[in-house]
Amino acid sequence: MFINFLEWRRENNVDQAMVIYTCPNIPAVKAIYNCGYHSTDREGRPFYIDQPCKVEIDDIFNLISKEEIIQYYIREYEYLLHVRLPACSAAAGKRIETSFSVLDVSGFSMGMFKKKSRDFVKMPIGITQNNYPEIMHKLFIINAPLMFRGAWAVIKPFLAPGTIKKITILGSKYQKELFEHVDPD
Repeated sequence: MFINFLEWRRENNVDQAMVIYTCPNIPAVKAIYNCGYHSTDREGRPFYIDQPCKVEIDDIFNLISKEEIIQYYIREYEYLLHVRLPACSAAAGKRIETSFSVLDVSGFSMGMFKKKSRDFVKMPIGITQNNYPEIMHKLFIINAPLMFRGAWAVIKPFLAPGTIKKITILGSKYQKELFEHVDPD
């Protein structure tokens, strides 16, 4: 596994990711796709919010290629490791090694879960699990409608058992549990 990791880093020129990957189409994607880091959780971890159901997957792929998405995720994970986590550690006065994420799936429908969408979801999962293990402290999936359980059944087999334990799926009454971890603001 470690040899595969080193080969993957070499093949993707990961050590230069923050320098060579400019991802020129990412600003256009971010204009239509709501996701990003927003302060920290109560323990000082970087706090990431993603709203994938607020955008059409075809609109994303009309702006960006699969290769550029992969480059973007590599760059973001390297930035998390080398900039965000050290900055959070300095601010918290203790070592911060993981992040806290919220995936808001309000508006989800099974029609959204076509092959392109599944492939889009698999990209960061694969990159993270295989090359950046254990950087996720917790993931809350909020506003999950009942039909989301069907999509979850498709996604879950791609996840490591340790990752699955870090994921909490909540419906629309997520505030009490979420606000134990993050400030409501």
